[in-house]
Amino acid sequence: MNIIKKLKLNHIVILGRIFILSILLFLGIALIYGLMTLLGAVIPVNQGRRTPSEGKFIYLVNNGYHIALVLPRDSCPYPETFDTPLNLTGKGGYFYFGWGDRQFYLGTPTVLNIDWSMAVKALFIPSSSVLEVLYLHTISPELPGVTSLVVTNDELKNLYQYIKAAIMESEKMPEQILFEEIDQAFQGSIFFEANGSYSLFNTCNNWTSKGLNQAGINTHLWTPFTWGVK
Repeated sequence: MNIIKKLKLNHIVILGRIFILSILLFLGIALIYGLMTLLGAVIPVNQGRRTPSEGKFIYLVNNGYHIALVLPRDSCPYPETFDTPLNLTGKGGYFYFGWGDRQFYLGTPTVLNIDWSMAVKALFIPSSSVLEVLYLHTISPELPGVTSLVVTNDELKNLYQYIKAAIMESEKMPEQILFEEIDQAFQGSIFFEANGSYSLFNTCNNWTSKGLNQAGINTHLWTPFTWGVK
């Protein structure tokens, strides 16, 4: 075998080894992530909390891949932040809050609109985020994907502080996204530029679970997917 053939063979062997190592590395990372997800979704936090006999209802809305918070509007300590852009008057109703990757969220109004290349980019490249706010006149736990929770006034206050921290720095008003940038499928919703980067380790479901955790409400340690949040 001449020297040229030997070099070509060595080159093929090296490329083959790199390919195999890359596959093994990917599988190893996927395995670790899967184990972290399983453990995070079964390890409870705020386990000692007792469901209050009296309190206010909040709701979790699960559309299959995204869980949002729904809180009573009258309990919001900064109502003008949402009432004015939503053209609300009077009292009552609920605010729906959903956090997520800016590009993916605004470009994916329904499951049918999922762009998998955009989804992969959102997961693997930390990116800017948005907060969706929608007014709901009523909500019921009888609806598909809706879970109700009873919380104390302090827990509800903590949740609203968590949401405030997601869109406001100091006492500055949050930056609202122009309606021209929002898909018509989100008609009725308003969006704000949000703090925090979306990634494989900080998903929309992590955001919701973290809010429950910080408020002192039962959830689980780490929940990148919908299961385990509640």
